[in-house]
Amino acid sequence: MSSTSTVRQFVTPQALIGLSFLGLNAGVSYSFFHMNSFKLFIGLLLAVAILVVFQLKHSKSLTEVRPTGLLVLLALPLLVSIPGAVLNRFGENYNFLYELGSSLILWIWAFYLFQLLRSTGSFVSWFGWLSVALFGASLWALSQGLGFFIDGNVISGQVKAGFGHRNYFASYLIINIPVFVMLVFAGGIKQWRQKRQLWFLGVCLFGVISLYLTHTRAAIVAFGLVFWLLLFGYGWFVLDRGLRKKWLSALIGLAFLGTTGVVSYGVSGSPDAVYGSRYEQLFSQRAWIGRLIPWDVALSATKDSPLVGQGLGSFYNQFFLYQDPETRLYHSERSYNHAHSEPLEILSESGVIGGLVWLVGLFWVGRAVTRVLRRGEDRFEQCLALGLGGGILAFWIHGSFSVAPRMLVAELPFVLNLAALLALEAKGRKVVLLSPSARRGWSLFNVAVLVAAGLALLPWLQRQHQYSLSLQMPETMAKVNYLEGIAETSTDIYMLDGLLHSQAKFRRTTEMSKTIQKIEGLIPHFRDVDYQKAVLAVLLKKMDLARTYAQKAEEVDRYYLPNLRLLMNLALETDDYEGFKKQFRLMTRLLLFHKFVIVAFDENAASFKTEATSMGVEFAQEGNQIEVKFDPIWLREKYDQLRQVRSSSPTRYEQQQLMQRQASFIGRNPFFKMKVRPEFLADEAEVFQKLERFKQTSRELSKQESYLKFLMAKELKKSPAGARLQIQVSYQQRYDKIKQREQTKLDLLETQLDEKAQFHQFINNHKFAAAWLSEWQLLFFPNEQK
Repeated sequence: MSSTSTVRQFVTPQALIGLSFLGLNAGVSYSFFHMNSFKLFIGLLLAVAILVVFQLKHSKSLTEVRPTGLLVLLALPLLVSIPGAVLNRFGENYNFLYELGSSLILWIWAFYLFQLLRSTGSFVSWFGWLSVALFGASLWALSQGLGFFIDGNVISGQVKAGFGHRNYFASYLIINIPVFVMLVFAGGIKQWRQKRQLWFLGVCLFGVISLYLTHTRAAIVAFGLVFWLLLFGYGWFVLDRGLRKKWLSALIGLAFLGTTGVVSYGVSGSPDAVYGSRYEQLFSQRAWIGRLIPWDVALSATKDSPLVGQGLGSFYNQFFLYQDPETRLYHSERSYNHAHSEPLEILSESGVIGGLVWLVGLFWVGRAVTRVLRRGEDRFEQCLALGLGGGILAFWIHGSFSVAPRMLVAELPFVLNLAALLALEAKGRKVVLLSPSARRGWSLFNVAVLVAAGLALLPWLQRQHQYSLSLQMPETMAKVNYLEGIAETSTDIYMLDGLLHSQAKFRRTTEMSKTIQKIEGLIPHFRDVDYQKAVLAVLLKKMDLARTYAQKAEEVDRYYLPNLRLLMNLALETDDYEGFKKQFRLMTRLLLFHKFVIVAFDENAASFKTEATSMGVEFAQEGNQIEVKFDPIWLREKYDQLRQVRSSSPTRYEQQQLMQRQASFIGRNPFFKMKVRPEFLADEAEVFQKLERFKQTSRELSKQESYLKFLMAKELKKSPAGARLQIQVSYQQRYDKIKQREQTKLDLLETQLDEKAQFHQFINNHKFAAAWLSEWQLLFFPNEQK
């Protein structure tokens, strides 16, 4: 390539978009991923403003455009979600402005890229820029995986480059990797060793490695499926007839082997839903529960408004309105912004009409790909169409199981690929310049869209900025005063939620009441706001009202541990034995589920009986069912003991002695003893010797970890803020080395123990015992720190 052509490539309109796109993914990743969206919105607003100015200046390059495809794929889904919001009077659409503004911005990007590629046909230049962006992000991810980059990703163990969350990064990768996979084949199998194709091959390899490092299962599966489909499409549409039959036969054989391998892996993999790998867990319900919960909410919301849905941006409100009260028993997450499934979120927000529009979008993409393939004029264009269609399909598959489609870091490359595909489809048509009035009309229309997007997003940006500032402030009265000052006008639910908890800490009862009202006006039942009403009543010393509020909170969130503790404390203080017994059972069931003593998704899998028993408490487990028997005399004595101890002032020594007796009582229970498998009873002595070695090694590792944390805390106190992350990483690396050395011993002992005994069940039972004992301690000494 000559120096003149190289310079010309860098001054094309595509270069402006390419540089902007590359810049948006070149900043640091924030530990709180909402800040990544904050950064991206600012970058998008600036970049789109530049694009609009550029097009107003160079509007003569605008060609006759038929944006039917863009309207179907981008504008129509937005338009059909408005009726539900109107019918709902925008009363339950917390994210309306966020969704509206981002959709408008994406329209502008897609429109201008379509115009530029349609008029210039510089697809090679455009995808050259995208390959640089993809390679840069992949190199960053690989460096994170190797521990070269020092940031929050190293500590969290997640590879996510500059995207804030591994799901968003994985979505970005599977949109773009298929394009470059097919560009490797664009010159033909025998001619692929050109410099450009070697570069694309390197980009693909780095991208695939980065995708694996994200460990995002839905994205990896989606890419694997689409990769096979792309190879099949390449053989069917692009290869010469002589190679086609052999190629397709090999792919069918590969599909058979792959399916057999997956089935074998699922059958032979670990049946343990807790200790199996992330991929083995895909074959158990536990891996899906975090998705099933929001999916169930989306379906419930759709049933209430099946035709037009609840309106754009309504899912966050829907989640707290339709959530089943027992879900915290199975999964800790109880605050989903999105449905983790784009088809279901579309149904919940725009009903059956929105679902039909989404299906039309699928058809439109398929039609565009098919038209380019059938032209058969250019191998490059055919491969590019397959790659673009494959990336879009992978994005939709991943988006059916993930949150990524609603995040701009994923949506931006998605709409750019849509625009490129439609421009490629339109390439066969004659280019006709628009009349001056039509050019001005489109330019002014897009300026109006940009202004509307700014008006929708600027309030959101302001709230995010205020919230980001509050996160950096220490938990003091100065922070509370600052937040209360902006709470009068702010509608940021996260800021208000944080303020409410700070107000409770500093006992600002009057201000708490105002904040609660504001939160309920935005999203009723948001997170633990119902529980905070009970806390407010306690601070006001209105115990009957506190019990009423706590019981109402329990109706919508039955297994929120702080609320269970509050109700048990209120029962003890007011001598309500029946109330205490009910909450104590709920607390016990919660710990049994959370510590995986049983892995089930029905609260009745843990049942309770009041029945005389020699141990005071008996646990009878069979599979994923457990029955807990409480001796009525024992439970009443324990209740009376709790009330007696709470009314006295035991010394620290007396507290320790009391808790040691509780621990001894639990330790004598046969349920908490490891059970050797019947066929290995002859090796029982050896098994328990290994168990003791396992305990000693674990204790030693725990001591070293505690010591390193102690040293790190001392060093952090005397270090400047800028050096703290480096210190944290340094100590994490030191601990990893120690853990790696000891983990080999632990892994060997664990394998040997699990072979001859119910070792994993023993571990889970002891985790439950420790948590149960901890809750007893909080009940005995509510004024002491845990």
